[in-house]
Amino acid sequence: MESNYWGWRTDRLGSKPKCQDDGGWGGLAIEENFAKEFLANDGDSYRRKATLVSYDEFLYDSSIGWITDTVGMTPAMKLVDKKRGIVNIDGLYGNGYYLQKKNIVGAGDRTTNWYRFNNFIIERYADVLLMYAEACAKTSDADGSGLKALTDVQKRAGSKYISTTLTLPDVKKERNYELWNEGARWIDMKRWNELGKAKTAGERIPSLKDHFFDADPATKTATHVGYVTYSEPNAAISHGFKAGKNEWFPYPFSETSINPNIKQNPGW
Repeated sequence: MESNYWGWRTDRLGSKPKCQDDGGWGGLAIEENFAKEFLANDGDSYRRKATLVSYDEFLYDSSIGWITDTVGMTPAMKLVDKKRGIVNIDGLYGNGYYLQKKNIVGAGDRTTNWYRFNNFIIERYADVLLMYAEACAKTSDADGSGLKALTDVQKRAGSKYISTTLTLPDVKKERNYELWNEGARWIDMKRWNELGKAKTAGERIPSLKDHFFDADPATKTATHVGYVTYSEPNAAISHGFKAGKNEWFPYPFSETSINPNIKQNPGW
């Protein structure tokens, strides 16, 4: 169900963007501070624009495309086009100002089973290079091969920032940008013991909206203007990462009930 889960919620948009083959549930949001860090590091790199877009880029960038886009459509016409942007007044729940683009599924990406990708990642050369760079950063890079491995990834991505020395912080940042949503982040956070951000998971949930479609005339604008509101739906319940427990999933009862040799993970 990847394409449904990761796709933009077209039922809340003015129309379906041309780059997305079908509707979606909008389950893959970009954490806003990460998006800002990524933008500052990469600028308008190929990698950044293929991974995430600002709301303005979502509205107007040609790589997105809306059904009303024609050869004669001017920027001024796009500013007031009701067939683009977030129409629903409740907005896109969970989304900040930046939207993920990396896993938007186009028509050519599907298998005959339309829920699944035609191609999916098992291992990437960039991951291998960054693992090597990390090992060198923690030991020795006497011959400079670790730095070369790191900069090979940065240069291929078109990043604005290119490392001049091999440091562990640079390798960590590069793994975050290059491998976002490829199954590496949680393992990296555990390996580096950097789980602080996970402790606040579920707090202050954003919703991305557009003033152009506001019901309140006091805030409604004459052109598209994206904005973010926040809610705290989990304030009264337990949420966020718990050290000593959430490093591991629990073994399910279906396993522990038939195998007495399984020792349940801590905290469960």
